[in-house]
Amino acid sequence: MNKKLEEKRNKERLAKIVKLPENKKCFDCAGRGRTQYVVMPLWTFVCTGCSGVHREFSHRVLSITLHSFTKEQIDQLDAGGNKAAQARWLATWDPRDFPMPVSGRLALCAPIEDSLTVATAFASRRTARRRRFENS
Repeated sequence: MNKKLEEKRNKERLAKIVKLPENKKCFDCAGRGRTQYVVMPLWTFVCTGCSGVHREFSHRVLSITLHSFTKEQIDQLDAGGNKAAQARWLATWDPRDFPMPVSGRLALCAPIEDSLTVATAFASRRTARRRRFENS
């Protein structure tokens, strides 16, 4: 397939994914209509401020408008996105333990991002152990 045609199709697919109601608001602070970045390890859409918090944790963050996403990345975003991430990472979240950060108050995001980073690392190790067990 022609590279320009594939790039155009990827942009169209990404635009549709970004327009989904759950992806219109930042996954971390629930700021509406300002998702401009994708956090690659979590496949979530976040605002500019929260993207900086993710970068502090060494997460790979890509701009929706400046980055050319591959078909594989679009497939991951289609399967992931904020709704799938919420079901996975916030399934046991209780707002009494960590209240949802308010858009623009990034100091409140750090504890949640830190716990997500720990949860991601734990899930990755658990998956790796499961694969080793299944392959032995």
